[in-house]
Amino acid sequence: MMKKKSIINVLSKKALLVATAIAISGVVPTSVALAHGELVAAEVAAQENTRVSGLPGETVTVPVQVWLIPDGGGNKTDAATVTVNLGGQTQHDKTLTFAANEFNTKKTVNLEYTISADATVGNLNLKVEMSSNIKTGSNQVRNEKPDNVTIQVVNPAPLVPADTTAPVVVFINPISGIFNATTLPTEFKISLDEASELFVNGQSQGEFESGTHSLLLPTPTEGVNTVTLQAVDAAKNVSSVVPFTYTYDSIAPEVTSSPNRNTNGNSWYKEDVTVSFNATDSGTGVNKESISKDVLVAEDGIHTIFGTATDLAGNLGTSEPITIKLDKTAPTIRGSADRSPNSTGWYKDNVTVTFNAADTLSGVESFTQPVTLSEEGRDQFANGTATDLAGNSASTAVSGINIVTI
Repeated sequence: MMKKKSIINVLSKKALLVATAIAISGVVPTSVALAHGELVAAEVAAQENTRVSGLPGETVTVPVQVWLIPDGGGNKTDAATVTVNLGGQTQHDKTLTFAANEFNTKKTVNLEYTISADATVGNLNLKVEMSSNIKTGSNQVRNEKPDNVTIQVVNPAPLVPADTTAPVVVFINPISGIFNATTLPTEFKISLDEASELFVNGQSQGEFESGTHSLLLPTPTEGVNTVTLQAVDAAKNVSSVVPFTYTYDSIAPEVTSSPNRNTNGNSWYKEDVTVSFNATDSGTGVNKESISKDVLVAEDGIHTIFGTATDLAGNLGTSEPITIKLDKTAPTIRGSADRSPNSTGWYKDNVTVTFNAADTLSGVESFTQPVTLSEEGRDQFANGTATDLAGNSASTAVSGINIVTI
């Protein structure tokens, strides 16, 4: 298919072109007088130093000026139509109209010429073909002296091989394994073999030169994360998708504690207590070796106990603290008669024995109320018992009470 070259703009400054571009010969000056009739003349109209050249098969454009020259003084002509082309290519004919006696008025026309597809490199010397509709009579318009232009045929520009090679991008330190919020890296490194636009998980990261670069790691989600990397070069070649996968777990395991027995109704223990621990994790799973060992509570007192465990990502979980209140020591209890006996060790009336109890840890829950002895007799006694809040109890007896009522 023929290609058409852009028209050269006609400028106000006119000149013959240099030989390597367009040369015009046989331009008839306005002062020449010929034997008969009127003449049509032409010259190239172009900017100085402009080169008109084209490729084989290309259509080029040459601006040419055409005007009428009178053949001697007092000549006149009717209105005339002049047809112009280059090298006889009538398919590119251009037509100019001149009024009657319109002499020396230069009119510019852009002539086209299609270079043969098999033309060889060099110069084409082409005739400016001109003819008029007035070919006979005293007012005829003729073109007696041929005018020529030269078009330079040039080699096509060498084809640059298309870039069909995709860029290569590789991870220098691909992230793999299990991470938590503290241990997960914030960036990763890649190597790129040519300047390209980089995409991480389908999102453009911008243009990068060849070499080593650090990229921000996309915001992770709980569980398995896959990061993809791809490069697109200037020729739109697309690299293979390069992935890496890691597991992210930022949630600590849940740890629970369990005493080996229940408290009494007062939330106290009176025997040793063993607290054991268990852990569950919905993410990477529990590191079984990390679960706290059983805790034996054997000393009296109020103890706060908790356990810990880690998951496979290293997150630390802690159980809710539990309180173990242990009191293995019985309360103390004392009793006494409401008065002392006489000098012989006898009472002559009823005797009331009162008890008092104390407990320094859990506290006294109950103890025996006063006991009244009213029967006569020797070596009578009254028993008393005290119980603390942990359920420990202690007893005592007030004895040797002799009563006679006579």
